[in-house]
Amino acid sequence: MAKGEPIRKGPGFYDITAGMLVIGRRVETSLPPAQILKVVDTANQLGPHDDFRWVAAADLTGWKAGKTPISFTWAFGIKIETGMADNGPSAPFALADIEKKTAVAKKALTTTFWKQLAATLPEAAGARLLAAPVAPTLAAFGPLASVYLAYGTETAKGKGLVRGQDMRQESHQTGIKGVTVATAEDWGVVAVDLSKPAHQTHRKGIKDGAYYLVARYD
Repeated sequence: MAKGEPIRKGPGFYDITAGMLVIGRRVETSLPPAQILKVVDTANQLGPHDDFRWVAAADLTGWKAGKTPISFTWAFGIKIETGMADNGPSAPFALADIEKKTAVAKKALTTTFWKQLAATLPEAAGARLLAAPVAPTLAAFGPLASVYLAYGTETAKGKGLVRGQDMRQESHQTGIKGVTVATAEDWGVVAVDLSKPAHQTHRKGIKDGAYYLVARYD
């Protein structure tokens, strides 16, 4: 491993504050470092689709080997979008994009895949993973990470914008004029209702809106 290179390449291990929205499942674990790496390696090996992602909703940049368990929540699923604190709001995405990725998840994330992944976890955690619903899941990862899922329009003007903060603790130049659909604060992982009825509520009174991820380092 080169100097400064994370022990594994992926969300939580990079020195990047960000958030990701996936269609998949979440599970809380408390695992020793060696088992965390086993879960990561198995997920990478089993990855059933090019858009499959695992997310360690944590700051693992100060990685240390040992036997002391590390507690955090995982998200596993098909990526919809990623938002990075240093890049401002993510690219916009629509309900049609969410529905497309949901169809991919239904086909790619098979019962066999979930059982094989669950087998890398302690029995109780594996059971929780298998019992969790496959749903839109928002996860924050990296140093001091939080992320918002917003619906609206991107602008630099106006009050009450959904606005993130970069890793220099400077506010983004632009924010989202609209509504906050969901928030994953302090390495949170939350399920989000992005059904058609919920979408109609999100877009009410907003013309030409889209969904955005807005990450915050704080």
